[in-house]
Amino acid sequence: MSSEDIRTLLANAERLRREDIAELCSIELEKRSPKRTRRVGSVNKGYVAGYHFVCADERGVTVDAPNRFRSKSWVVAEHRVIDSIRHGAYLALHESRNEPSYRQGKIVGYELTDREFMGKHNTGIEFIVEADDRKREWVGDGTGEKGYLWSDNMTITEDSEDKGAPQ
Repeated sequence: MSSEDIRTLLANAERLRREDIAELCSIELEKRSPKRTRRVGSVNKGYVAGYHFVCADERGVTVDAPNRFRSKSWVVAEHRVIDSIRHGAYLALHESRNEPSYRQGKIVGYELTDREFMGKHNTGIEFIVEADDRKREWVGDGTGEKGYLWSDNMTITEDSEDKGAPQ
């Protein structure tokens, strides 16, 4: 399939809340995207102040207490999460990038999880969140299911350490 066909499939999968297909499309598009380079030390991005994820129908979300929940497992760099928690970052879950978050709050912890996706083993992060009622609009560019709000107000859709400089 062409990249344009995959982007169309991704949009349809998100509209139909088929997170599994959307994730496959996002992964394939990421593989095809040109890798950006940067000089080491040339960009000081700060920390991730907010994580936005498309998580339709609360898939993988568990409620620990009336005001605390756990997200499903996401592939995010652990050192970013540690730094984010230290700075009081939030997590926001969305049905789609076009809708405000339906579940959100301050990240108070995390657990590492084993993920196997498309035959690859990945370590995932399951966020532990102290819930609040402050709905948040999507932050992040691109077509993926992850968006990050950086402390210096830059946005990015993937971990810059692995995927290039901020967009």
